[in-house]
Amino acid sequence: MSITRIWILTIALTKVFCLNAQLENPIFNGTFNSLNPNHKTLKLPFMSLNSSDKNWGVQVLHYFKNNEYMENHNPGATLFGTQIGMGLKHNFNKHGSHVYLGALGNIPFGGIDQSKIYPLIQLNHAFNSRHHLTLGSLHGNTRHQLYEPVYNYELNLTRPIEYGIQYLYTNTFFESDLWLDWRQMAITQSSQQEIISFGWSGKFQLNAQASKHKWSIPMSNLIYHQGGESLTIGKPVQNKWNGSAGLRYEYQNKLQFESVVFGSQDFSPRLLTSFKDGHAWYNQIKLNPQGKHQLALSHYYAEEFFAPLGTNLFLSEQIGNPYKFTNYRNFLMARYQWMGVLIPNTCIFDFRFEPIWHIEKKQFAFSAGFYVKYRIGAEIY
Repeated sequence: MSITRIWILTIALTKVFCLNAQLENPIFNGTFNSLNPNHKTLKLPFMSLNSSDKNWGVQVLHYFKNNEYMENHNPGATLFGTQIGMGLKHNFNKHGSHVYLGALGNIPFGGIDQSKIYPLIQLNHAFNSRHHLTLGSLHGNTRHQLYEPVYNYELNLTRPIEYGIQYLYTNTFFESDLWLDWRQMAITQSSQQEIISFGWSGKFQLNAQASKHKWSIPMSNLIYHQGGESLTIGKPVQNKWNGSAGLRYEYQNKLQFESVVFGSQDFSPRLLTSFKDGHAWYNQIKLNPQGKHQLALSHYYAEEFFAPLGTNLFLSEQIGNPYKFTNYRNFLMARYQWMGVLIPNTCIFDFRFEPIWHIEKKQFAFSAGFYVKYRIGAEIY
């Protein structure tokens, strides 16, 4: 099937189905959108865990994610385990300035020695209702609202907390998330390199939020730096850039369509990957008729595209292994998501099934996941 025919098919489907950068992710993010505290990610009360007026909480996330991709550069993997978090929140003013203190433990099953504790130390200062500054533990991962070719949402399961500094801004027609994530410090004796990512994601709203038909322009930039000076054993510096820009249409929070282009550029002093630059094109339709169920239909095409924090499924080269690559990516993907409540205001679940059809290879693959989250007290972080 040609790219032109796929594009025509995608446009036609928007008339039938009712599409956001990601599937709905309150199971990872919490119920509220960090860019706008007055706007719930989902507007239905059955997903709410934030109804408690307590300032302390314990929450648990059980996760199971199985990727059966079966490709040389993208064989797939299984993630199975539990995260346990606890914390205290203290409010400073009516605008929302507060501090979180606590910890989050990630326990992957079958590899207890891989368990890790992440400190939760987060200072949020609200200059007013529009400007927010965060220090310490960031509103990270899927809260950045980056697309999966650029940022892998499974980092919620393998590296659930980011650390650094973040500035959030929102008004009627513009939302912005600007952050620095210090992923790894340099250690001279062991020649461990520093790893830092600088990111920005934003959305320009083209008409009023109250409109039935909403148009917006989502954009992002992400710079990945791996370096370090005066290491005992010198290692090459890596600098990589990813960006995206698109057009999004939404109808009454039930139908969404978007078309997004991506770019990648490696501007390291010495090229260590198979490709210096690349591009990709992503078209998606999302139907959300009742809130509990979502269906997303997508087409993705890429040429020599690479993102160091992205998902191997969307990349032309395996992360960490430049010898496993494919120049082109061209596939259709359907995503079904079912979200619901097990215990009101206490326990929610999220089930996902994502079949994939590789057009040129004529090869089927799929991914499936099931998540359960519950809490005592308030939802933390």
